[in-house]
Amino acid sequence: MTNMNNQNGANKEEMTRKERLLLNNPMELASVVRNQTLIVQNGLSLAGAGNDENQPLKVYSSFSRFIFAIINQEKKSVTANIRVTDIPGISSASDYAYRMHMDFQYQAKPTTETRNDGVDTSSPAFTKRFVSGNMKGKTPVQVILEAEDKKAAVEALNKQYCWLKQNAKKNPKYEAGNKEQMEAIQQTAALYKEGKLTEDLLQSASNAGNGQVIPLYNSGFRPLRSREKKNGKTFIYEIAIDWTIGSAYPVSITIRNYYADVSEKENGM
Repeated sequence: MTNMNNQNGANKEEMTRKERLLLNNPMELASVVRNQTLIVQNGLSLAGAGNDENQPLKVYSSFSRFIFAIINQEKKSVTANIRVTDIPGISSASDYAYRMHMDFQYQAKPTTETRNDGVDTSSPAFTKRFVSGNMKGKTPVQVILEAEDKKAAVEALNKQYCWLKQNAKKNPKYEAGNKEQMEAIQQTAALYKEGKLTEDLLQSASNAGNGQVIPLYNSGFRPLRSREKKNGKTFIYEIAIDWTIGSAYPVSITIRNYYADVSEKENGM
């Protein structure tokens, strides 16, 4: 299984011949080259007569799609398709996320929101959201308050803190953000030990805009029957597009490729 995410990065000079060929493809619509390479290609075709699904006045055939590819630093690639009919929804969701992003950027931020019990709901514990992993989009306080097993949630936060501590200085670009996340986890752990993380705080933990993840698109798993191995396993792709409010690089595209057994029901599913 391959799982890649195109976000930040480095240099065009380091491109391989394969990457250059892809980038020079006349069907290319867009490319982003940083520490990974994202390429979007045109897979559109005209509708035509002779097939019930391809009616000429619909302009695009039922096979029309946009092809997304990511090539990572190890020169491994993953691909996925987005159908033409999915684009209007992605566009509308992007407009909504952009408005939220701009609102957060330009609205006045409260300096402090301290309750009678001494809990500051404007602190990083309530405002600093995780930008990756299983806790993505949540604040440390949310992770605990929304969990059925509070002790397991605390343990997950502790593990994340240890990982951040080990990796905080590896990439200077993320060092400040990692330290803020560590501070947020520390504050949350202290509140939990003091018994101050009560359910009435959940709304405060959910309202903070910074780091909130807006899903723009999620394909779910999509099999390609044309790419079936001799062992019967079929090529599967998944693609997800998310917008992280307040991030310097807000749009994240994640593609997963793998082979699996596929069975088809009578209704075509």
